[in-house]
Amino acid sequence: MAETPSVVFGTPASPVKKGPQKRSPYFQEPRDPMLEARLGLRQALRELRKHFAATKKVPVYFIFNNKTLDDLVIRLPMTDMELKAIHGIGPQKAKEYGPSILEAIRKDRQEIFAF
Repeated sequence: MAETPSVVFGTPASPVKKGPQKRSPYFQEPRDPMLEARLGLRQALRELRKHFAATKKVPVYFIFNNKTLDDLVIRLPMTDMELKAIHGIGPQKAKEYGPSILEAIRKDRQEIFAF
């Protein structure tokens, strides 16, 4: 009886690495110069967000996410109308958190312009 030809494949592939990939030591996150200059305000708004989240017993991103936080720092709203134009802040959040957010921004501006 004749032997049936068989197919022989090459060596098996190496296993896929799992877990986080290491970045080059030369890699740096891109930074927005406006955000760099306003780190104090950003930190104050993060603390305010943390306070709101603790009060409502929800995660901080339920209050507003980092994109909203950055948008607040870059655009520096001074009125309720300007606040509602910020990504992630609608009428309800503006009503609930707006006065505290605007006060933090005003306080930061006073510190900068005080001689």
